[in-house]
Order: sequence, then C-alpha cells, then structure tokens
Amino acid sequence: MKNNLLIGQISDTHFVSNNQKLFDKHDTHERLLDIVKTCNQLNDKPDFYIFSGDLIHDDESYYKDFFEICHKLERPIYPMMGNHDKRDFLKKYVKNNLIDNQGYLNYTVSSEILEIICLDTAIEDQIEGNINPTSMEWLENMLKKSDGKPVIIFM
Repeated sequence: MKNNLLIGQISDTHFVSNNQKLFDKHDTHERLLDIVKTCNQLNDKPDFYIFSGDLIHDDESYYKDFFEICHKLERPIYPMMGNHDKRDFLKKYVKNNLIDNQGYLNYTVSSEILEIICLDTAIEDQIEGNINPTSMEWLENMLKKSDGKPVIIFM
C-alpha cells in the first residue's frame, strides 16, 4: 500500500494559442510547453496534476491546443474551471466522470490515504466565484463519503 501521494498543481496558465501573446507580451503557449517539459524531467514526478483554473484566456478555441500540450505530461491531469474558462466548451475536453449531474466540474480524486475534492466555483464572465446550492449539496455528500480520510478541497 502506498503511504504517500505527490500532487502537482498548475494554476492560471491563461493559455492562448501559438503566435499570440497574452496582453501583447506573455507567450503562454511557450510557457505551457516549458511547464510540461520541466514536469516530465522531474526525478520525483507527481502522481497526477491538478490544473486549478484559468486554463485558457477567454477564447474557447484555445482548449484544443491547451489539451494537446497537457496530454504530453507523463501523468494524469485534472482540469478545473476558472473565471476565464468557458464551462460548456471545457466539458467537451474532460471525462464525463469529472462533470456532476448539474453540469459543473465537481469531482473527487480518491486514494487510499486521501480524498481530493475539486469544486467548480466559477461564475463565467465574472471575477468572483461562489458555491451554488447544488454544488454545496454535492460537497456535503462528498465530505460524508470521505470515511474519515483527510480531505483537500481545490476550488
């Protein structure tokens, strides 16, 4: 039985496609390629990576290139919503088991020693977020099912 878990968290990539620059100066395409290369060269690679929001920057057409690059990571990835993401378009690129019955990206990553809850708090096109009533109910149910294991919540 494995008694440890190494989690990689990558956040706020604000990816834009090749030959474009975020705010005319940040090459987030090249930065994501560098992140993947660096992660794949780590001696102690994480068991998986959580991409905790703002995967792309406002344009849903960026998801295709974003996920093509991310799938070059040598470990599984778990994407989350951010306020610059587009839920309906993002859902086309994630596994169904990462989408709850209400269409939010609420899911768990379970191991023998830890329960990880990824909670979709994004309000599209708004800076702030919230936990809507159906997500709160989902969260309460997941916490009850955690069976006493330690829990980490990403949101």
